[in-house]
This record gives sequence, C-alpha cells and structure tokens, in this order.
Amino acid sequence: MLLSNPSYSETESYSFFEDFIDNSYYDDKGLLVTYYGRTYHLGSRNRNEDNNIWGFGYKGFEASTMINSFYDRSYIFSYHKKWEWNSWLDFGLRVGGITGYDKEDNPIQLFGITPLLSPTMTVHYKGLGFESSIQTDVLIFNLNYQF
Repeated sequence: MLLSNPSYSETESYSFFEDFIDNSYYDDKGLLVTYYGRTYHLGSRNRNEDNNIWGFGYKGFEASTMINSFYDRSYIFSYHKKWEWNSWLDFGLRVGGITGYDKEDNPIQLFGITPLLSPTMTVHYKGLGFESSIQTDVLIFNLNYQF
C-alpha cells in the first residue's frame, strides 16, 4: 500500500539546510551580546566552572571566547538557530566549533577545532536573556542582551 500526502506537490522542495539557516527569527533583533557565563560539570568536579564567557552575535552567527574547563582560552564560532516558544521563551540549537583543547583533554577534534552541537533554552524579557545549554556532560549558563 502506498501512502501519499495530497497537499505535497513535486514542485515543492523542502531543504533542511535552507530552513535551518532561515534567520527570520532575528529580523527585529539582530545584535546579541553575551557578557557572563558559568558552567557545571556533571561528570567531574575538578574543572573550571567560572568561564568568563563573553561574545557577540549577529542574526544567529556568533563569536565568543571563554576560559575552558582546563583553564585555557577557547574561541567559539557558531550558528545559533532559535525557535520562539512563546513571548518569553526560546529553544535553539547551536552548531559550530571550539578551539583551545588539547588532544589529551578532548580527542574529538579536527585541526584543533572541536565540533559543537548544543541544544539551548533562553528565558528573556525586554532584551535581557538567561540562556542554559548543554555540551556533552557540561551545563552552561550565561546572561545576554539582544538589541
């Protein structure tokens, strides 16, 4: 038995990539400044958790820096796709790369760049936001302001 969707036409095309990069969410709020960040390690308690995260973003593209779990400077370059849940809550997915980790600390890397895939949740009010995210076994919390 063949199931078909009568509302689908072969002339329509769906591209996950185009949908993911569609940043219409940011049409009225282009610039983001991240100015504080801390982490909590679920698997290990002897890591740096005062990461001094700061950075900026524009229409979903982000660049930031921090002192990583091993007390080394890291740089993060990513695209942060967000979906508005309601007027004060967004869910998102950050995809990109992080520098600053040794092979001994983090063996999953290519040319010194560790891949980044991080689900996010942001509670916000009038531009001020509190974001929480998870990367492997690390919970990340930061404050930001979106213009």
